[in-house]
Amino acid sequence: MLVFVAIERRSKGEALPSPEPLHLQDAYSVDPVETVKEVLRVRDEAIEQDPANEASYHLATEGQLRDLYALHEAYERGLVSCETRVVPTTDQGFSRLLLRYDLTMYPTHTEIDEVALVVPNQDYFSAMYQNLDILRQTLVCE
Repeated sequence: MLVFVAIERRSKGEALPSPEPLHLQDAYSVDPVETVKEVLRVRDEAIEQDPANEASYHLATEGQLRDLYALHEAYERGLVSCETRVVPTTDQGFSRLLLRYDLTMYPTHTEIDEVALVVPNQDYFSAMYQNLDILRQTLVCE
């Protein structure tokens, strides 16, 4: 799960609380680039509401953004030299991820033919690196 500092929404003029962790569960995508956009959106919204703590918000997201960019680069490098570019799956949630890395989703109606990718839940980065391994094996990548 991605956790970074954000603030509770309050009416303009109302005192802001100390920054608290925000847990992104359904808000993030399985596409690391889309996840970066979501982290930046929430961080920028927090800064807009609480400009005095801008440096804290940048610091709080710095490591996660670095890890997300590294994940994106791992997918780019890991999927560039695959023998096939077609992934059979019934999970539409992975379509954006597959498109990002120039892969084609082949809709299947049976679990036997399907590539079973892991939906990130508690540990986003572990699940996403596991998905990269699954894709590399399935697509026969060097």
